[in-house]
Amino acid sequence: MKLLKTLGLAASLTLATAVSVGTVVDQADAQDKKLKVYLSLSYSGNSWQSEAANIVKALAQTPPYDKTVELKEVISGTDPQAQISAYESMIQDGADGIISFPISSTALNRTIHRGCQKGVLFFMYDATVTEPCAYNVSYITAGFGENTAQALVNILGGKGNIFLSRGVPGNSVDKRHTDGAMHIFSQYPGIKVVAEYYSYWDDRTTQQETAKALAAHPDVDGIWAQAGEYGAIQAQLDKGNKLVPMTGENSDGFRLGLADPKMQGMGLKGVSAGSPPATSGYAFKLMMEILTKKRDLK
Repeated sequence: MKLLKTLGLAASLTLATAVSVGTVVDQADAQDKKLKVYLSLSYSGNSWQSEAANIVKALAQTPPYDKTVELKEVISGTDPQAQISAYESMIQDGADGIISFPISSTALNRTIHRGCQKGVLFFMYDATVTEPCAYNVSYITAGFGENTAQALVNILGGKGNIFLSRGVPGNSVDKRHTDGAMHIFSQYPGIKVVAEYYSYWDDRTTQQETAKALAAHPDVDGIWAQAGEYGAIQAQLDKGNKLVPMTGENSDGFRLGLADPKMQGMGLKGVSAGSPPATSGYAFKLMMEILTKKRDLK
């Protein structure tokens, strides 16, 4: 069987190739028996994750997929072992395909490999894994970490004490974003990271963790944050602090804050950027094209 090498989405899209592919189902067979597809979520605690999942579920209910796909959703949380167990149950249940936001880039590999050997097709969206038989559909190479860090450095004039508000430990998205940011920060001796914490891309957790950091470092000059960034604003307001320049992803709360003259007057400025949840839908459609032999692997 030929290998899939490139599938265009955008210049910043990374789609990893796979060295083996799951069972390919003829269209006639798919009409007689629905394809069993699992939507495996790890972290589901913010609006981005909900939107990504809803895109897949909406597609599965839209013709022609409503007649050919049986979609089941499983949320396993932030523990890699829980998602491993979920994958194992899906494989045992005879899944044709698993579309997933993986919590870890490496911990799931052995189970994914075993699933591929049993004919299961794996598609990961946004977050990625390093197991070669899985397909990754992601924007994580688009430079969020580098670009937002440079923007924060520019606003601060190359010096200041900053917080790093990260995502989920061990996740490929968090690692890529943070590594990119630190590559930039390390070039500016005047930038000091005085607090680093995991906020799990969740506003409430970000608010709690930022409040702890503010208690120890009330004179912070800037915050480099991923998703959940609006929680960092709330923590500053709760403490009665002036707002400091920040980075963040694409939450409405953060973007509205950046555009609010009142918050601007309190010191808030920064940059907002983020990957679209539509990667989940693109991954789903690619999976279906492969399973129904509409896409020729090259």
